[in-house]
Amino acid sequence: MSRPIPTHDYVAHFDPRLEWHRAWLQAALEWLVDHEPEALLEGGPLWRLWSTAPVEAAGGAAEAPTGASDRPDPNPLVRVPHFQQRDSAQLSQRDRTCFSSSCAMLLEALKPGSLLGANGDDAYLQVVQSYDDTTDAGAQLQALAHFGVTARLVQDADFQLLEQQIAGGIPVPCGTIHRDPDHRPTGSGHWLIVISHTPTHLVVNDP
Repeated sequence: MSRPIPTHDYVAHFDPRLEWHRAWLQAALEWLVDHEPEALLEGGPLWRLWSTAPVEAAGGAAEAPTGASDRPDPNPLVRVPHFQQRDSAQLSQRDRTCFSSSCAMLLEALKPGSLLGANGDDAYLQVVQSYDDTTDAGAQLQALAHFGVTARLVQDADFQLLEQQIAGGIPVPCGTIHRDPDHRPTGSGHWLIVISHTPTHLVVNDP
């Protein structure tokens, strides 16, 4: 019989600068993925913790406390603002802008403040559309470059590449074709952004 993790008492005091706090968060995540995935739904205390907790203070990188390990966390839970494609001001685009919303989350994670407000992905979408359609990878790369982010499209990525990017604190937009068997997927697919991983799962922000 599973036992719930008492998240509420910890969330209020979580400090991302402390290695043991980050270790608790990772352990809680792995346990909940396996036993209580509903606790990770958007709006819950853990969701708010890793999607909004600041990773910078006073305009610069947060300083580690005295005695903390200097080793980078091999699997950080990258803090990425969550943009929703379905609240787009462009009503006709709400079912087809997962690519743009995912790249907007990447941009805001790497360059906080580039897109203002809960609907910052709408501003990003307008830049994308100045180059081409939201589904066009070239338009996405040009839009990111417009904001000073150099990116490239990789069509042979593997889990090792995802782990390397996450270890460097870079969330990864990923396109998936997810209908039918994995050896013969079909459909137009979907984009989301990977923000962490466990031994058995990828952790994502889904627009």
